[in-house]
Amino acid sequence: MQEISQKRTLSPIIRSSVFFVLFYSYIWLRIDPSLIYHGHGMVSFPIFLPGTEFLKGFLSYPGGLIEYFSAFLSQFYYYPYLGSLIITIVAALISILTGRFITGFGNTRFRALIFVPALVILIVYSQYLHCLAAALGILVSLLFLWIYILTANRKIIDRLIVFTVLSILLYYAAGGIFLLFAFLCGIFELLVKRRHLFGLLNIFWGLFIPYVIGIHVFVVNITNAYTRLFPFHSESYSNASTVVWGLYIFFPLLSVYIPIVKLPNRRSNKLKGKSYNIRQGKNNFNKNKLTFLYESIVLLAVVSVAVFFSFDITKKGTLKINYFSYTGKWDQILKEARNIPIEKYNLLINHDVNKALYHIGRLPYDMFSYPQKLHALVSLGFLTLDKAFSLADLPRLSDTFIKLGLVNNAEHTANETMELIGEYPAILQQLFFINIVKGNVQAARVYLNALSKDIIFGKWAKGYLRKLDEDPLLSEDKTVHNLRSVMADTDHVGSFTVEGILHGLIHNTRNRMAFEYLMAYYLLNYQIEKVFQNIHLLDDYDYPDIPRYYEEAILIHININKEKATLKDRKISRETLQRFHGFFNILKRYNWNKNLALNALAAEFGDSYFFYYTYRFSGAKR
Repeated sequence: MQEISQKRTLSPIIRSSVFFVLFYSYIWLRIDPSLIYHGHGMVSFPIFLPGTEFLKGFLSYPGGLIEYFSAFLSQFYYYPYLGSLIITIVAALISILTGRFITGFGNTRFRALIFVPALVILIVYSQYLHCLAAALGILVSLLFLWIYILTANRKIIDRLIVFTVLSILLYYAAGGIFLLFAFLCGIFELLVKRRHLFGLLNIFWGLFIPYVIGIHVFVVNITNAYTRLFPFHSESYSNASTVVWGLYIFFPLLSVYIPIVKLPNRRSNKLKGKSYNIRQGKNNFNKNKLTFLYESIVLLAVVSVAVFFSFDITKKGTLKINYFSYTGKWDQILKEARNIPIEKYNLLINHDVNKALYHIGRLPYDMFSYPQKLHALVSLGFLTLDKAFSLADLPRLSDTFIKLGLVNNAEHTANETMELIGEYPAILQQLFFINIVKGNVQAARVYLNALSKDIIFGKWAKGYLRKLDEDPLLSEDKTVHNLRSVMADTDHVGSFTVEGILHGLIHNTRNRMAFEYLMAYYLLNYQIEKVFQNIHLLDDYDYPDIPRYYEEAILIHININKEKATLKDRKISRETLQRFHGFFNILKRYNWNKNLALNALAAEFGDSYFFYYTYRFSGAKR
C-alpha cells in the first residue's frame, strides 16, 4: 500500500516536471523573449533603474510594487535563456498554487486543470505580448488566497481580520488584481463553507477597499483605483488581449465549477480483510493510472493544438527585423523580410529593408525586389508624429537621420521622444552619440551616466565613460569617426522637403547614403528625369558601373522623351538592354494591355524598375 501511495504521489510530479521542461524549451528556442525585449525599438518595454529614487515612483500608487518587480525581471528578457526561465518559474508557481486552489475548494479530481494558466501564458507569449506584471499579480493573489483558505476552521472574527489584512497588503501590491482575490474568497465562503452572509461581506469589502485606499488614501482616479494591471488599463505593462483575460476569468469560473460538480464523500469501505483492501487498492491504483495516462495524452494534445494555432510567425519575423536593425545584422533583415506576407509588410519593415540594402551595397540593385512605399524611405512627417509611423518607431527612424548626417534633426527627434515616453536605453544611446559627434562632451557624459544605471546597458555605458577619460572627443572610435565624416554642416528642420534635405547632403562625397537615398526617392516618386540628370555624380562616389535601377530609369526616360543618352564614359549594360526589350515584348504580345500582361511580367520582371514604373507597386517577384 505504501508503494502504491508513493507512485500516486510521484506520477503528477514527473508529469509536471516534463511539462515545464518542455515549456521552458519552447519559450527559449521557439519564442525567444529577447525579441519581446527589443520589440518596438525598446520603447514599449518597462524601464528599470537601481536606487531608491526610481522605487519611490512605484510606491506612490496601488499596484506599483508588482509593476516594479515586473520591470526588474523583464530586463532579463534580453538574455533568452534567463527570460525563458523567469516566465517558466512564474507559470510553474501559478500552477502549483492552482493545485492548492483546487484542493482548498474541495476537489482532488481533474488535476490536469492546474496546467491551464500555464497554457494561457504560453499562448500569450506565442503572440509576443508581455504579460509578466499580470502573471505576477495573479501569482500573489493565489498565494494570499491559499493563506486565507488555511484559516478556514478559525472563528469568523479571526478570518475577517486575516481577510482585511491580506486585502490591504494585496491591494497595495497588486492594484486592481486584488479584486480577483476578494471575489474568490467570497465564492469560497458562499459555495464551499456555506457562510452566505460572510461571503457577501467579503465581496462587498473587496469592492470597498479600492474606493477607500485607492481614491482617498493614494488619491488616484477611479480608473486606476479599480483597474490597474488589468489588460485594458493603458498604463499597465500587460497588453490588452482577449487571451490575457483568460488568466483572470479562469479562476472565478473554476471557483464556481468545483463546488457544483463536487461529489459527496463516499462511505469508507467497511469490509474487513487485509488481502481484500490491498486488492481493492491495487484495482483503484490501476484505474487511476489509466485515467492519469488519458489526462496526460489529452493535455499534450491540447497544448500542441493551442500552441500551433496561437503562434504568430509573422509577428516573430517582424520583431526579428526590429532586433536585427538595432544590432546591425543587415543580411538577416533581408532574409526575414522575404518571409513576411505582403499584407503584413508595413512601413517600418520597408524602412529597415532599405537601410539594410544600403549597408550591404544593394539598394540601387535590389530595392524593388521588396514592396516599396515612398514614405518608408525618409519621412519628415514623423518629426510631428505623423501617422506614417508610431511613437515607438521614432528611435529607429532617428537612427537613419544620424547615419544620413542629419545630426540636428536626430537630436530634435530623440529629445522629443524622450520627453514623451521616458529615458529608454535606445534613446539615451542615440543622444550620447549625437552629442559626442557634435563635440558636446559634457552633455554626452550626462547621457552615459544615465545609461550606466541600466542593468543591461550599464556595462556598455561605463566602458564609453572610460574611453571619454582617455580621449574626450573619441577621435579613435570608428563609429564616431564615421558619423562625423557625414555630418551636415548646416541645420535642417522638418519644414524642408525630403528632396531638399537629401540634395543638400550630397556635396559631401563621403555621404554615399545620402546620394543613394536621394536617387531612391526619385525612383519611388517616378522622377526619372532627375535620376538621369544626376548620373554624373556616380563618378564622385566611385561607382564602377551604373547601378541596375538607374539604368532602367534612364532607358524609360529616353524611351519617353526620345532623346539620346549622354552618359560620358559610361554606358547601359547589355543585360539591362535585353531586359528592357524583353519587358516591352511581353507587353506588345498582350496588345499593350497592362492588366492582361500583369502575371507574365510579374513572373519575370516583378523585381525591376520597369515593373514598378508601369504598375506603381513592387515586390511582385520574391
